[in-house]
Amino acid sequence: MKKLLLVAASLICMMSSLSALDWGGLFTNTTKPSTPDFSSIDIYQSNGVSLWLSNRFNKNLRLSAEGLYKYELTINSNNNSFTNIVDLTLLKFVGNWNLANGMLSVNAGRFSYADLSSVVFNQTSDGLTLAFQNNNFKLSAYAGYTGLLNSLNVSMVDINPDATHNFYSLCPAYIPLVFDASLLNLAGNNISLQAEYFIAINDYIQNKFYADLTATGAIGSAASYSVIATLGSEDFKKFMIFGKGNISMYIGQSFIASAGAEYASGTNGSITAFKTISSRTAYNGKFLSATSGVIIPQCSAIFVLNNMVISLGEKVVLAMPETSIKLRGFDTNLNFVCNVFTDLQVGCSVIAYADLLEKANSNYQFVLNVSLAF
Repeated sequence: MKKLLLVAASLICMMSSLSALDWGGLFTNTTKPSTPDFSSIDIYQSNGVSLWLSNRFNKNLRLSAEGLYKYELTINSNNNSFTNIVDLTLLKFVGNWNLANGMLSVNAGRFSYADLSSVVFNQTSDGLTLAFQNNNFKLSAYAGYTGLLNSLNVSMVDINPDATHNFYSLCPAYIPLVFDASLLNLAGNNISLQAEYFIAINDYIQNKFYADLTATGAIGSAASYSVIATLGSEDFKKFMIFGKGNISMYIGQSFIASAGAEYASGTNGSITAFKTISSRTAYNGKFLSATSGVIIPQCSAIFVLNNMVISLGEKVVLAMPETSIKLRGFDTNLNFVCNVFTDLQVGCSVIAYADLLEKANSNYQFVLNVSLAF
């Protein structure tokens, strides 16, 4: 860890001496009271500051870096916790070169990476991507390592048993290897196929394999669709399945309406409960919200006006841990974001999840986010 911070400091010092340096920062605040039944209220409070630097060496190559400090305070009836977090969230070399009527792109370092599904692996990671794209197809590959990430700031499904609870705690160590190929502009449609293999370095986690198929495209001039299908396995004897479909309609210049559904397998014979690498909540349950054993029809509406965005989303959560299906609950989200000034953004969310099977898993939240750039 000390070596990593020393390398980062050296690079930042090197960048500061260059004429093309840009820099800035951001103060953030998150305040979130929540309750399952309004008899008691839990409070989550976080404030932080992040600094970013960017330097362009030439028209093809640039370097970006970002670090942060924040604290997280949780107050509830059982216990209180206070956590300091320090993290290097971005340290990325980006290169783009024209090649053979297309574009060759390289990203190297620590940066955010998401697979085609944005469900299995979607997080900051240390690694390297290579991609080539022209008007007809795209080929890309990614290799990385998760064992140097801060688990206090990067949420993964597996938990490091040696994790600490302050400043910097290492994530479980996987080596992700990802390759994908896409056919572009097929009568307005894009079709992509991806293979993902996660090599487990720690003995408390297992190797995992996923294959993803996605299709996106336009439906006429005012609508679009997306379809995602994922097949995964830990041992190649039992398999896990995820699927999601969505249709969006664009009404005028300011309104978007969408509807769709997602499915994540439970346990049923040779099919096992779907498990991701990055932590993801399928709905806003207080303690149970994983992407497994569920069918979730959903719809949403987004309204954009000048410097404001308002969105409303509704999910119906159907539990299917094995073969039977039960209505689990309803999840409603109302979000508002406003750019008050060019450097000040204020947002708030009202979240209401009513669990019909386990009342204690119900969750009612109000979230206030404020960010000030400098």
